[in-house]
Amino acid sequence: MIIEMVDVVDIPPLEHDEAMARAAIGYDRLLDVVDSLLPDDWSEGTDCTGWDVKDVVAHLLGWMEANADPAEAGRQLAVASRTAQEQGILRLDAQTGLHVREHAHWSPAELTAAMHERAGRALAGRTAAPAE
Repeated sequence: MIIEMVDVVDIPPLEHDEAMARAAIGYDRLLDVVDSLLPDDWSEGTDCTGWDVKDVVAHLLGWMEANADPAEAGRQLAVASRTAQEQGILRLDAQTGLHVREHAHWSPAELTAAMHERAGRALAGRTAAPAE
């Protein structure tokens, strides 16, 4: 097999419509994966140090909630900004940690149902956002 190397600067950026079409496919695939999880899968470790599958799903749900609602995105950003400053960590790390903490008490069934409920609104929110 021959692998052709391509410099990243030579890869054209996706147009917004194409990116959103791919995002729709991505959400569908994500929901399929979450739906396929067995009870024991939720506590399995992941490549994200200290996070199990449930934590990763909770984090993804948190991003869906932010994408679905600008007010929620603003709330998350404000909380994460304060936490980052107080703890001396990156705001992104504070926000992803917020996602996990706020959904920690949710059952796998609740997380799954919420992802199905919010996926369409998250995609709509992302589609409505400026292409930048």
